[in-house]
Amino acid sequence: RSNDDGAGFAWNVHGNDIRQGTVNSGQWYHIVGTYDGSTSRLYVDNNELGSTSASGDVSFSDLVFAGVMDLDSRLDGKIDEVRIYDRVLSTDEIQRLYRMGH
Repeated sequence: RSNDDGAGFAWNVHGNDIRQGTVNSGQWYHIVGTYDGSTSRLYVDNNELGSTSASGDVSFSDLVFAGVMDLDSRLDGKIDEVRIYDRVLSTDEIQRLYRMGH
């Protein structure tokens, strides 16, 4: 749940950013980032906001958590029900998870 009007959603894999959308204060969002070894995708509330090419393996140490990518950007809000998978979720799985939470 965001407390920061005007911020955007971001997903980064190996320096390849997707930055889209606008966060509205006081609203919960269902956010999913996927990476299949060649393409990363960002979904917000069951809608794909963007995709970009990327390459390389991702390990647990590569993960950036709580919305902090550098010292100038911080998440002002709450995170609930985090899940990390060792595979790419299908669009059907993303949709099912979104419906479960709403």
